Amino acid sequence: MAEGNNTDLSSLQTEKLLQFQDLTGIDDMSRCRAILEQHNWDIEVAVQDTLNEAEGLPSAFNQAPANRNADNLPVVNTGPSYQRVITVMRQPQGLQPQGLVGWTFYIFLLPFRFVYSTLLDLIRFTCKCMMSQQYLTGFEMVRSS
Repeated sequence: MAEGNNTDLSSLQTEKLLQFQDLTGIDDMSRCRAILEQHNWDIEVAVQDTLNEAEGLPSAFNQAPANRNADNLPVVNTGPSYQRVITVMRQPQGLQPQGLVGWTFYIFLLPFRFVYSTLLDLIRFTCKCMMSQQYLTGFEMVRSS
């Protein structure tokens, strides 16, 4: 009887059927096959669902939409007068020049901005080097004590 049920199964389905039978301890092959077909041959879901049912827990899979709680659904505002559209825009990385005057001002200040940012970076680098030297000197003093 079991061989008659297994004739139209692929080798992968037969393997899953035997593995499901071993994991759950169900001896009836037709029942095992029905459970696997109900869970679309997903052995993990079928085993978990079968073990949940054996323990008396509700099924965690394949719940019908009618069984789901309608209170969990978000409230949707369908009144157009109360709807709000919120857009998020990234801030530009600086002032973007616009027009002839903006581009002229941008090009005129470009060398000044370059020199200013370069000097500021050099000052920051020097300060970091001095701070790390002070840290190392302090560390050496503590270590020698």
